[in-house]
Amino acid sequence: MKSVSIALFALSTLLLSFTTWSAAPAVEAALDTMQSFEADFVQSVSDDKLFRDEKSSGKVWVQRPGKFFWRYDNGPQKLDIIADGVNLWIYQPALKQVMVHQLADIEQDIPVSWLASDQPIAKRYNTRLLADNARGLQWFDLQNKKGGTQEIAFIELGMKDNLMQEVRLTSSDGKITLVTFSNAKRNTTIDPNKFIFRPAAGIDIIGTPQ
Repeated sequence: MKSVSIALFALSTLLLSFTTWSAAPAVEAALDTMQSFEADFVQSVSDDKLFRDEKSSGKVWVQRPGKFFWRYDNGPQKLDIIADGVNLWIYQPALKQVMVHQLADIEQDIPVSWLASDQPIAKRYNTRLLADNARGLQWFDLQNKKGGTQEIAFIELGMKDNLMQEVRLTSSDGKITLVTFSNAKRNTTIDPNKFIFRPAAGIDIIGTPQ
């Protein structure tokens, strides 16, 4: 049954690639004019049968270009994911360990890299307004012009008043990640220190920061 689901998902991806996409100026303008974003979030992850198997919550800050901080306060584990414009730091307090990667090397594999990019959204994605108005939101599709990756095949955004309220990410194996934002703000001043990670004494560093 799982192989059938994967085959159907692959077929739908192929069919989508032949769909004529008409640009959605509203979402393109909203994303292109966003210089910063901050919000509380709740994240849930489900498999292709929509079984909710993981839930987390925390706070996110984004500063273009190339900087973000996702702080997971509640969930399976506390976690800090920080992009400082050059490096990506993934800090696991319980393990007293941080992994560091050069952002340029792994940007295409980061599901939310488009959020912090300063490129016009239309340069990297095809956009489309969906008919779905669930929960009073305007929903949009974003399709990567270079094709999907293993980490992310589809992106759907739920917008209201130029603010992201929900993001739904579907991976190639059918896993769905839904991020719901609250207390969202855009284009406000964010303390630059939010995007600086300084490992404390005794923290194991895996990788070499640039």
